[in-house]
Order: sequence, then structure tokens, then C-alpha cells
Amino acid sequence: MPERSDDTILNGALDIAQPKNGYRFSVDALILAHHVTPATDERILDIGTGCGVIPLILARQFPDVTVLGIEVQSELARLAESNAASNHLSERIRIIENDIRMLSPAEIGPVPIITCNPPHTAKTTGRINPNDQMAVAKHELRMSLKTLIEAANRLLTNKGRLFTIYPASRIVEVLLEMRGEGLEPKQIRTIHFKPDTPAGRILIQASKGGQPGTEVVPPLVIHKPDGSYTPEARAIMSPGGRSHGGRQAP
Repeated sequence: MPERSDDTILNGALDIAQPKNGYRFSVDALILAHHVTPATDERILDIGTGCGVIPLILARQFPDVTVLGIEVQSELARLAESNAASNHLSERIRIIENDIRMLSPAEIGPVPIITCNPPHTAKTTGRINPNDQMAVAKHELRMSLKTLIEAANRLLTNKGRLFTIYPASRIVEVLLEMRGEGLEPKQIRTIHFKPDTPAGRILIQASKGGQPGTEVVPPLVIHKPDGSYTPEARAIMSPGGRSHGGRQAP
């Protein structure tokens, strides 16, 4: 069995095992999960769940939601199942090993919320990582931007929401793809490493069948000029912080 590391997040609220040498989640997953705002008892689908970090955070933060994680890579899917069990969240987290291109609404039922921290690099761009697990997670080999948006349109309820994060350099491509598939971008937030640096990532919330009109909210800055975390970045790393009206676990 490949080597794993045992890590904790959210000030020790969650224990997560992940591959030592394969795909390991980044702060992007924590940022994305922090901005999801489910209503009571809503179902959430996390596409490309990896070791299950986003379902774990959402199930921990919102005790009345259930989360379905889809993962195409067998080792990561099994790891996500194990992580749900070790954190006593198996009753509200279900992991399915499947290719999102093959998943139909009949299998899971349309969902009101989809989250996805997708592969960010087009397969024609840059060097493909020699580690297969890393390559699939980082490059658009098994899931492209188009694949994700088509799946979201297929699997969301009417007015259902997609929460995703992409490199800021791809903002035009993302917005055009969303609108072309009937997903209206409703909220955009840029993410900056420091106050004086260009945006590195964009957080986008889109609504299936939503009316035109996009809100650009104040940016998220990760580090102060001295390199320390900003207060909001620290809140993202802790178990209780939420933003933009999200409900907070008791």
C-alpha cells in the first residue's frame, strides 16, 4: 500500500490521511469549502473529491447536511471512505468511485449544491506530472472545464448552485463556458497571495438557470505584507469561521 501521512486541519477538528507522494489537497480546498452556504438538510455533491477533504469540512461544519463525493481514482476514493469513517462522518458522507462523465441524475438525484476544486491545467499546457495520481488531479486528463460545467448542468436542480475555484488567468474561459451551458455566474471573488499581488485564483458561484447579474465581492487576501495570515485566512483554517452568511456549526 502506498505511503500515507496523517494530518489534521481546522485546529485539529478533522484528521485526514492522504498520500505522501501522490495528490495532496491544498489551501484551495479549504477556501472553497469555507464559502459554501447550504440551507438546512441540503444535499451536496463534491466532484473530484480526492481524499474527501471538502465533504469532511462541510459535514463537520453543517451537522444537518449530507455530502456525496465522486472520485475517479480508486486509491483516493478508498482513502476518502476511510477518512469519513475515522472522523465518524460515514452516516452523512457517501463516496462513489466513478467518472463524472458517466454519472446521471437517476443515480444520485439532482442536487442543489455542487462543489469542485478541479484540475486547473489544460492537458496541452505544461509538463504532465510523471505521478499518475498527481497528473489526473492537476491536469485536465479525466475532467476538463467543459466536462465539469456540463456535469453541473446535468446534475443540479433548477436554481441549484455550483461553487468552484480556478486560476484567475482562466476567468474569461470559465465565465463563457458557464453561460454557454446555462449556468449563470452570480458571484465572483478574487484571491490574492498578498495585498499588492495580482489575483492568483477566482472563486465563482454560478446558478443553473439563474438570471443575468454578477456580484463581484471584496477580495480574499491570504497574507499580510509581513507574510502572516490575514484574520480571514486564519478563520478559514479554524473550525468555526464562515463568510458571506454561511451557517455555523454549534
